[in-house]
Amino acid sequence: MRRETPGQKAAFCQGQHGRPASNRPKAPIIAVLAILAGACVLFALKTPPRKVSKQWLALDTIVSVTIYDYKRFNDISSVDILADCADIVSRYENLFSATIPGSDIYKLNRRQAETVDPRTYKLIEKSLYYSEKTGGLYDVTIAPVSALWDFEAASPALPDETTLQTALLRVSSKNIELLPGNRVRLKNGAQIELGSIAKGFISDELAAFLESRGVTGAIINLGGNVRAVGGKRGGAPFRIGVLNPFSADIAGYVEAAGVSVVTSGVYERSFYIDNKLYHHILSPYTGYPIESDLSSATIVAKSGTDADALSTCCILLGRKKALELAEGAGVQAVFITSDGEIVTTRKNPLH
Repeated sequence: MRRETPGQKAAFCQGQHGRPASNRPKAPIIAVLAILAGACVLFALKTPPRKVSKQWLALDTIVSVTIYDYKRFNDISSVDILADCADIVSRYENLFSATIPGSDIYKLNRRQAETVDPRTYKLIEKSLYYSEKTGGLYDVTIAPVSALWDFEAASPALPDETTLQTALLRVSSKNIELLPGNRVRLKNGAQIELGSIAKGFISDELAAFLESRGVTGAIINLGGNVRAVGGKRGGAPFRIGVLNPFSADIAGYVEAAGVSVVTSGVYERSFYIDNKLYHHILSPYTGYPIESDLSSATIVAKSGTDADALSTCCILLGRKKALELAEGAGVQAVFITSDGEIVTTRKNPLH
């Protein structure tokens, strides 16, 4: 099967995703059909250029922001705006990372502090909302279990069963207690990781910042977690391609303007043992990859935070309950089942 190259830095995202995978985007089946340029253009023109882009490593993946159109004011150049975007990503990575010393999550997991940044509190609160919506299947306290799975190993192996069962005792969203004053208390040895929701939140923050700077057309790509700010020049939406799992075939595309498009899939980080697929979306009840009839779930939503979490929730729930969840949340969804069938919400975003 297709495997992606490791590299880059320590874990930002694990989520229900197994051990951190460097340079492994959450949604590699999303292809941004609008061309995303490479390194930042190192100059600014008095007349805004048609396109300027910055690409860098962050959040354990390749991050890029491409500005296609903006209304320049106060002598703020597009290059300055892109530099500020990199600063915003760094700021949130230093809040949400499970491995950067001094981050909110790092300190919570080591019982070094209970008071967190209001935005960290908000994100944990949102994760508990989706835990409730999925009957506990979506669970950011999966960290002790996901740490036992190594999807990067040259010779993959299953975790030791005794160690896995011991780690499972620490996994439950009920072990997260939200207290007044932006305080979070973890109980019963719980540890959390926000990789299945944080990039969506960061994309929302980047989009709001770009709009505040007069940007009317841009693509934010956080390792395949895509946010369209406005549309192309002239008002046409961007086209974001959705690929079939385990192949390079395009199932179709969605039109995106002012929305996020996020995909989760069981093929993203995985390995086979005895012809059985083991993937990175783990059940908080068994500690093993969830048995799902969905191979991928693509969510189109105004909120990147919701799209990010929902894409994982839908894989965990399976086709029937995933459709119910997506329809109830008022988002558009494209599911590709394990036998290759394409299923969509009533409002079908796929073209």
